Amino acid sequence: AFTQTDRRNPVIEKEVITVHRGSLGWNFSPKPLSWQPFKKLKNNNIHLRPVKEFNLSLKPNNVTFRTDINRQYAYSKIRDIGNDGLVIQPTFDKYFTLDRFWSIKYNITKSINVDFTATNKARIDEPAGALDTKAKRDSVWRNFWKFGRNINYEHIFNASYNLPLQLFPSLDWMSVKARYSATYSWVAAPLALKSLGNTLRNGQDYQITAD
Repeated sequence: AFTQTDRRNPVIEKEVITVHRGSLGWNFSPKPLSWQPFKKLKNNNIHLRPVKEFNLSLKPNNVTFRTDINRQYAYSKIRDIGNDGLVIQPTFDKYFTLDRFWSIKYNITKSINVDFTATNKARIDEPAGALDTKAKRDSVWRNFWKFGRNINYEHIFNASYNLPLQLFPSLDWMSVKARYSATYSWVAAPLALKSLGNTLRNGQDYQITAD
């Protein structure tokens, strides 16, 4: 997407705001492929059900990636409305961000499910003032191809396990579900306050439900 806004009035001599936005995504959801090596056993003994039902998924359920690019470049110059010869320098409002998102979901077996989601936010640093020289423009492109300066990262991991007690004749009257969740986040210190250091935070959560 591209948007440009031009504005002039008795106070503003010239203001131009240019915004570029772009997004690229990839999603992969393969056809399920399950491996059950003992499924064809001819013995129908009820106590062999756990063996016959053993399964393993050979493909993830879903893999997703997306990257978002947001770029704004604004130039603003105020009029000398007092007509006293003041030299008023233009001001600039600029930001350039590059955000990336990952996600994977994988049902390893019919009872074990895991998923992982991560987000990384980066800022493309630019030189001060107008990008009116080749050296300044080249520095922006160099920072872009380095994927910017990371300012925030976080991820979430979840895993769940439903014990297959229904396969055991003496235990099929019970159900037990276990779940584990882990989170992690990292926030970079502002450039003006690097002495404060970065901020890290993580957490874990365990849940077990039995009926």
